[in-house]
Order: sequence, then structure tokens, then C-alpha cells
Amino acid sequence: MRSYWGLLPRTVKHQWKRQLLAVLGIVLSVAIVTLTVLFTHNLKVAMLQSTLQSAGTYHVHFQGLKPETIQLMQHHAAIEELLWVKSASVQINTPEGVKLLLSEYSNAQTKLVPVKLIQGQLPSAENEIVLEAWLAEQLQAAPIQGKDAVTVGETKYTVVGIMKNWKGTVNSSQSIALAGPSTLNKINEEKLTHTAYVQFRPEFIQTGGDIVTKTAELRKAFGVHDRQMNHNDMLVKAMNDYNKQDSSVYFIVVITCAAMMLAIYNMFHIAVLEKMKQYGMLRAIGMTRRQLQRLVIGEASLIGVIAVPIGIAIGMALHLSVIHWTMFGTLEGPPQLPLGMLLIVAGIGFTTVLLSSLGPARIASRIISPLEALRGTDSSLLSVQPAKPFSRWIPSRAGIAHRMALRFMLRSPSRFWTTVLSMAISVSLLVTMHGFVSAKDPAALVRDDFSWDADYYLFVSNREGYGFPAQAAKELAELPGVEAVIPMKYSYGYTRLDEAELLPDFRELLSIEQEELANPFSESGKLSSLVKLYAYEDAIVKEADQYVMEGEINPERLRNGEEVLLLRSSVWPQTRYHAGDLIEIGFAKLVDGPRNDNWNYSPERKTYRIGAVLENFPTSGDFPDGLSLLTHSSHYELFSGSGLDRRIQIRTTDHADTAYIKQELQRIAGTYGGKMHSLQDRIDSVKEDIRQVEVMLAVFLSVITLIAGMSLMNTAATGAMLRMREFGILRAIGMTSGQLRAMIRSECLAYALIGSVIGSALGTALSYMMYRYVNEEDPGLLAHWNSPWLACFTASLGMAVLSQLAAWLPVRKTQKQTITDSIRMTE
Repeated sequence: MRSYWGLLPRTVKHQWKRQLLAVLGIVLSVAIVTLTVLFTHNLKVAMLQSTLQSAGTYHVHFQGLKPETIQLMQHHAAIEELLWVKSASVQINTPEGVKLLLSEYSNAQTKLVPVKLIQGQLPSAENEIVLEAWLAEQLQAAPIQGKDAVTVGETKYTVVGIMKNWKGTVNSSQSIALAGPSTLNKINEEKLTHTAYVQFRPEFIQTGGDIVTKTAELRKAFGVHDRQMNHNDMLVKAMNDYNKQDSSVYFIVVITCAAMMLAIYNMFHIAVLEKMKQYGMLRAIGMTRRQLQRLVIGEASLIGVIAVPIGIAIGMALHLSVIHWTMFGTLEGPPQLPLGMLLIVAGIGFTTVLLSSLGPARIASRIISPLEALRGTDSSLLSVQPAKPFSRWIPSRAGIAHRMALRFMLRSPSRFWTTVLSMAISVSLLVTMHGFVSAKDPAALVRDDFSWDADYYLFVSNREGYGFPAQAAKELAELPGVEAVIPMKYSYGYTRLDEAELLPDFRELLSIEQEELANPFSESGKLSSLVKLYAYEDAIVKEADQYVMEGEINPERLRNGEEVLLLRSSVWPQTRYHAGDLIEIGFAKLVDGPRNDNWNYSPERKTYRIGAVLENFPTSGDFPDGLSLLTHSSHYELFSGSGLDRRIQIRTTDHADTAYIKQELQRIAGTYGGKMHSLQDRIDSVKEDIRQVEVMLAVFLSVITLIAGMSLMNTAATGAMLRMREFGILRAIGMTSGQLRAMIRSECLAYALIGSVIGSALGTALSYMMYRYVNEEDPGLLAHWNSPWLACFTASLGMAVLSQLAAWLPVRKTQKQTITDSIRMTE
């Protein structure tokens, strides 16, 4: 059988202008897919790297092990690296009586546990230590060079370095210090604590779930109790986020491929129609239908081979620019360009091109009569149908040009829906993304942390023993420009709940967490739940009246500890408790220990009456893992044994000196081991994040819109080609050039308007669905939903303008044809 593959370069070259348009569509589509995939991958890599820097690379650590157990564990086949830390607590000479936890690392250079030096170096000899910054400042110690030593306590330790403060140790009763080798040799073995930080081999750990599984196997192998174990929770979560499927990326890829397929289909379709005579000639000399079909697919493949690599290269360049702009300094090392991902993108692009060419290839193979094809009259290619079923859509008073434009547009359902859907996709995406971005209120996203219209707040660790004394609130109130200071206390407790009193979602959550809570005072038939008890002074307790759903607030009973108020969120409904019900609460202390959730439960419990149920009471956010209760500050100290404030909200006047206020708030927060947050700084940070998202969406939508415009341009050109004889006849019987131009422009405008209507309706529905979905997954992220009528109008207007630009080429082409040439369908 004769081969016609040698014709491929000639056929592509013959229509190079048309093929150039197809190449441009493919390049743009593949570039946006490449940009989306690579940017998402590197964003997740940056987040994982940030977690490794702050939390360390260890997967789990075991505290209180015997030395012989650690020696055996070092040789386990699943362990990549093990850091053996020996620790001892020693008293040092400070007014507060701080104990120093000396930790001697078997390998001080390890990255398993992050040690961030501020100055100096790591210890390398006996009695050399590295102190936390807060303790070094208190002791007025600094790294020194030479023979002089700094005496800490009764033993002389040479301070060779200062490191950043460890979480939860600032101004506490114990500070961590790194010690050089052999420093702890003179301490009795009974006073030493042995800890093993474990990193599993990479082949065993792909997700956060693998860490949990491997840890369980290790515990079972060495008989380690679960209370001695603590996963690197930040790393577990980061790995789960890194490996989870990203539905937004899939959505963008699918939408881009759909738009590309519709546009390329139109481009190949018109190319087939333009080469109808050439195909008729090939059929006349013996080419079979199957060979003709393969020739068309071969043309598409050749174009794909050229365009896809160019698209990937442009996408990579765009990706590097976007990475530099959005993640400069946050990504360790150069941006990653995984070969596997690039091959997948190439496969997606090439497959999309081939699928887009199947329809036109099938049309080309349907040539029935080579003679008619040579004459340019093969009706099998025109794919037009009578417009009678759609006649009622055409206004009776429309002019002749507009009526004929609408009739022709409805004669080819496949061409009609291909073009309309291409434009509807662009409009729906524009409306959806605009609705998503416009619903983000930066102030609303951070407002939960700034209760009572505060402009700043100070906070400390959740663990017991940390907080601001009453002096801090007084000092804040005396600052010029401060309008109000609202201190808030809170502690944790526990309660036991009947399952019948719990709503299904909360009951399921508590059932899962029972083992983690490890409450020794739990009872069979009841579920243990954490309780977060907030406490305010009289002024805020009085403000709570406006949030009462049922019952009433009695400040005297709150002070006496007879009643508490139940805080219920409309977002996190949990129980069926009502005003007047009784609830039993015991004190639970969150303390430093081997586990992040290291709870000490008090055996004493007290029964309270729920005086009132409050909805959406402004605190520091919802507490979905347990119950939220409110009491008076005077009772809080009896409950927790502490009078320290955990969080202080600060509201300033309109004319306050912002720079001075921030400086003083940071100073006061640092004095008590806390931190300061500014509402405006947080809003500015969120605005910058939203701006970056908007730019990314603008690039994506611009490409999709450009592809839709090329699809409409090809549809208009196809329509002009198919009706060239009709145009000649119409001009012969008296249709003016103005009417001919109006007919073509009306057709393009109708495509744009119909596509805009469908796209606007679809975009509005998707915008609302996205709003509901996001609010269910992350309540409060989107402040509100408004009908995106402005986005719909803007998108429709843009498509109308685009349609008139698309009509320019076919109008120009028809006007250059003489009436005789048009009737003959010759160029």
C-alpha cells in the first residue's frame, strides 16, 4: 500500500498561518498547565522545608528509655539516623531559681533537632554549653574567646554559643542548654534521662501516616509505652499536606485542557475545510479513507511535537519568574523541576492535541465523492442542518442580516455548541474566581483573634504557668493613645459527657480522641472532653448579655463559682446542653513533657449549673475539640490556681502614634515571655497573599480567554468559508456590503452573548457552591457571598468586544472576494 507520510511537512507548510494559530493555542495551554503544576509542587516543597527548619527532621522521639534499649534501637533496619540525648537537671544561681536542663548530644551537628544559633558555636568539649537567649540575657552571659570562663551555678561552664529560645521555656522554671561531650559523666546515672530522636529510612516514609505506622512497629519491637512517645506532629501534618491530592490543580488542568481541546478542534476543523480540494485529489489518486484520517492526525501530531515542548519551556520560564516574585527567600535551593512532572505535562498536552484532531480527521475521511471535493461542493463536509427547530428563537422583527446570521449559526449544532462552550468556560471561570477572591475580607480573616474591636493583642503559651501579671495590664493602660485594655484569662479542664447529649459529629470526634486524651478519671458509658474556660472582668461579663440565646447571666453566681456560661458557636455545634443543666468539670493542666498534648488531670471535680447559653461570643476563636465555657475572673483563680492573663486585647485611639505603640507593646510582651500581633500588619499580610492569588488567576484567566477568542475567530472564519457561495448569491441579488458585515458581526456577537449567559449562570452557581464548600471546610475564610453581577456584566462586555475583533478577519476576507469567485467558491 502506498504511503503518504511524506506529505505531512508540505500540508503543514501550505497552511502555515492557520497552523501557527494552532501552535499558539497549544503553547499557551501547555504553558499554563506547566506553570500550575510546577508552582504548586514548589509551594508544597517550600512549606515542607519550612517545617523541617523549624521542627527538625526527626520523625518521633522516645523519652525515658534505658541506655541498653537505645543501643539496640540504633541497629534497627528501619532507622536511618538516631540521636541519643542524655539530659540532667541542675540548679543555677538566679533569683527565680531556674533549673538548667543540660542536654548532651551524641552528635551536636545533627539536623534531627533544630538548633538555631544566634551567635557563637556548638559545644565541642567538656563543660562547654550553649544557652537559650532569654537565660543568657538574664545571666548576662555571652560567648567568649580565650581562657576566661563564665561560671553558671557551682560548676564552671564555658558559654560558647547563644541559641534561639525553645518553645515554652521563656521565663519558666526550666531552661534547656546544649552541653559538650562528657559534661554529664560525673552525674549519677539515676539522675540522667535518656531520649532517642529517630528518623526512619526514606523508603519507609512517604506520608505522615507512614510515620505513625512505623512508630507503632518500633514501639512493639522494643516494648516502649505510648506515654514515652511523641511524634513530630508538625512534620506529620506537613508530609500529609505535601502528599495529599490537590483538587484545585486538577481542576485548573482539566479546565485548561477542555478549553484547549475546543479551540484546537475548531482550528483543525477549518484547516480540513480549507484543504477539501487537496483531500479530494488524494482520494482521486487512490488514498483510502483510513489513510486520509491518519494524515490529518499525523498533521496534528507534528504540530503537537513542535508546540508542546515550546509550551513547557515557556511554562518553566513563567514558573521561575513567579517563584522568584512570590517565594523569594522561602525556598531552600533552586526551584525544583521534576522530570516526571514535565513528562506528565507533555503527555497531557500531546494527548489533548490528538483527541482534538479526531473530530476533524473523521470529517475529512467522510469525503464521499472525490469529484465533488475537487469542485469544492462536497456537502458531506458542510455538516449543516435545517434551522426549523430553532426558528422560534429568532425575533420576527430582526433585520435580514441579523435573521440570516442567527439561522446559519443554529444550522450546525456541533459548531454552535463547541464555540459556545469554549466561551462559557472562560466566562464561568472569570465569574467564579472573581466571586472567590472578592468574598475574601482580609479584616474578617483575622478578626477572630482581635476580639472587642482590638487593634493589637499580646499572648503567651497555652501551657500552665505562663501569662501576664496584673501589672502588665496596668502598664498597657497608661500608654498614650491606648483607649481600652481587655485582659482575658483561660485554662483547660475536662468533663465527662453522656453520648446522648452529644451531636453526631462531636460524638464521633470524641470517640476517636479518647485514647489521645488518656483521662485516668473517665467512666464507662461516658466520653471525656476537654473544656476551655474563659474568664473576664465585670465589664465584659456585662457585654455578654447581647449574646444570650437562653437563660440569664447572674454575675454574682459566676463570681461564686456556682454557674458557668456555655459558649456555643453556630459553626461548631457540639452538645444538646441547655440553660439549667448541670455539668461536672475538673482542672486539666497542659504542661511540658514528652508529648505535645501532655495533660495532667486533677482528681477533684466540681459541679456547675449552666446559667445561660451564649452564641458567637467573641473570644480568641472557636474550640471545636471541646466545650467552651465562660466564668468570672474572680472564680478563675480558684479554678486554675493562677491569676495570670493569657491574652490581652488593646484598642487604640484614631490618633495614636502607631510606631510608638507597637514598640512599647513588643517591649512589654517580651518582658513576660509573650508576643504581640497587630491587626493592621495581619491585614496587610493577608492582602499581599490575596494579591498574589489575584495575579496568578489573572494570568490563568487571560490564557483561557485568549484561547476562547481564537476558538471564536476560527468559528467565524469557518462560517465565512462555508457560506462563500451564499455570500456571493446574496450580494448578486442585492445585499449590500454593510448588511454582509452586519450579518457576520451579528453571528459572532450572538455566540458571545449566548456563551456569556450560560457562563454567567454556571459561574454564579459555581461561585456559590465554592463559598459553601470553603465555609464548611474552613469556617470564616470567606466573609460573605454576593451575587457576582458586576463580574457577569464585565465578562459579557469583554466577550462582546472580543467577538467583534474575531469578526474582523472573515469580514475582510469576504469583501476581497468578487461575486463571481464567491459563487464558484474559489480563492
